[in-house]
Amino acid sequence: MSYYVMGIVEHADDFIGKPGKYLKGFDIEAYYGRGTAWFTTNVSEAYRFKSLGELFEVWKTQSKKLPYRPDGKPNRPLTAFNITPRLIDEDT
Repeated sequence: MSYYVMGIVEHADDFIGKPGKYLKGFDIEAYYGRGTAWFTTNVSEAYRFKSLGELFEVWKTQSKKLPYRPDGKPNRPLTAFNITPRLIDEDT
């Protein structure tokens, strides 16, 4: 069985560390809609997505508590991170 994980390349504002970090969990509505996320370097602990479409849908999730940023654009907390999807095949 295969699944996708969200590899975190860097924060949109600055580099957050060496490559190899993965999204472990998130709460889009935390901090009054500003969101929070947890990361891991262990791919087996990473949040699993059934499809590439699901991964990008979650990455683009808009907060319901704070739907828009001060500049009027949609508030999508996870898009603060540059990501790379990674396909994991458990059979190998």
